[in-house]
Amino acid sequence: MPSALPTLSVIIPVHNVEKFLPKCLDSILAQKGVNIDVVLVDNNSTDDSLKLCAKYASKFSSRYPVKIHTTSEVIQGPSAARNTGLDYARRLKNDYTTFVDSDDYIGYIDNSDKVDANYYKKIIDAMKTAKVDAGRVDGVCMRGKFQRSPSKNPRVSTYGSDWDPYKEYYWGPVWSYVFKSKLVYDNDIRFNEDLFYGEDLLFNAHLLPAAKKVVNVPQVMYFYRDNADSLVATKAALRQERSNKSHDISHKEMNKLIRRLRAGEWPPKPKPNFLFGIINLLKPKSCLPVRRRQR
Repeated sequence: MPSALPTLSVIIPVHNVEKFLPKCLDSILAQKGVNIDVVLVDNNSTDDSLKLCAKYASKFSSRYPVKIHTTSEVIQGPSAARNTGLDYARRLKNDYTTFVDSDDYIGYIDNSDKVDANYYKKIIDAMKTAKVDAGRVDGVCMRGKFQRSPSKNPRVSTYGSDWDPYKEYYWGPVWSYVFKSKLVYDNDIRFNEDLFYGEDLLFNAHLLPAAKKVVNVPQVMYFYRDNADSLVATKAALRQERSNKSHDISHKEMNKLIRRLRAGEWPPKPKPNFLFGIINLLKPKSCLPVRRRQR
């Protein structure tokens, strides 16, 4: 009997993306080999984004390989939207979790209109082969330029107590990772809702040491768009104010994390199993080893 397919939550914050959302969702709907729950979180859109979410959800909500869920709340900023998505996805109890920006799309073959239907399957397969809890997309297209690791084979990066996030260039965008859901929920990793910029860097800075090892997968490609109506593309004065505030908070929190890493306080140690402790206390003494008397 074939084994069950892996399950994946794809969390997508949505804000004024009616022009881009169909291509984003269509690229995910084309995926095979993984049972996917897409969680769309509308973040105060003023265009027809919410109607598009409802349209897709009504059509693709009942069966796998892809189900689409929607939630709409009065929330501010990408961090709050992603946390809302994490809370919703927790109830789904899927094996893996990832994020996609709603104006981006995944899995298109270089310089073509053909979708790579095994985008997520390749990442999860690489994670299983490497026996790690997180996988990273090594191929990204930004502003029409392809950026890809020179390596043709998956390679593993290690994140221990001596890791310095300030010295490593490319580890940040949250959409470039697929990770085991337990990493986030067991370690209570959240997005800092005071940040409008760099929130994914801080999230991943906590995630990577919890994962300890990450496999980099070069055979897949994520397509990133610059969108003037995105959550972070605001008026210049407000953008500068938010950027300054976010930089100060992020710098402070990153230094705090580094101190915790060096002290062995992150990731937190697993909590002892209370029930197991009670069972041990109730064991009859005859179950304990008997010391022989000295003669």
